[in-house]
Amino acid sequence: MGDKMINKLTMRRLERNDIPALIEIVKRSWRTDEFLKIRSDHDLATVFFWRCVVHQNFAKVALWDGKVVGFILADTKRYRTARTSDVFRSLTARWKLGMRNDGKAKLKLLKQLTKIDDELLEKLNWQDYLGEIVLLAVDPDYQNIGIGKQLVQSVMQYWREKSVERFYTFTDTESNYQFCLKSGFSEYAREKVTITKTNGKFLTAKFFLYTGEVSTL
Repeated sequence: MGDKMINKLTMRRLERNDIPALIEIVKRSWRTDEFLKIRSDHDLATVFFWRCVVHQNFAKVALWDGKVVGFILADTKRYRTARTSDVFRSLTARWKLGMRNDGKAKLKLLKQLTKIDDELLEKLNWQDYLGEIVLLAVDPDYQNIGIGKQLVQSVMQYWREKSVERFYTFTDTESNYQFCLKSGFSEYAREKVTITKTNGKFLTAKFFLYTGEVSTL
């Protein structure tokens, strides 16, 4: 990383007032909008965000010249604790989406995607993997300059301190799954799934489970 980038990029713990910006980053960083429609649906993006927050105990944001431009959520299994306030916000977001005419269909689709992740995880001896990168997102205007890599390294440093060696993460063709390969992760499993979209049309997508070892990154 060059000196210019070091001067512009800083990282710190996630704060509550960051959340609106983080939800917008989730929307903007979605590569396509074929089935979840997160890029065009703020309520759904909010549900997705809080769903991830509930399953994390490490959260860090990246700032570029003081502007929040990315974040990472990670989970260390032995320290997992779901905060009551986060669970409440997650349920509230789901309730708000569910009250819409199309809300139940979108929640059902999100549940289907969670099931796919669970099926991928069944192929892994997950008890040996104490870390999970739950969500990594960088604003598209600030991608490809090393911010995602620095966020990942912040988790790696934390896991070294906690004696976590193996970790995993999920991704798919609607996310930047190629970042995992560039970061040194290994593809462990994949599933090709045909999904029924909320408009009744079908879409085929690939879902991946990647693993990594902290000592090699």
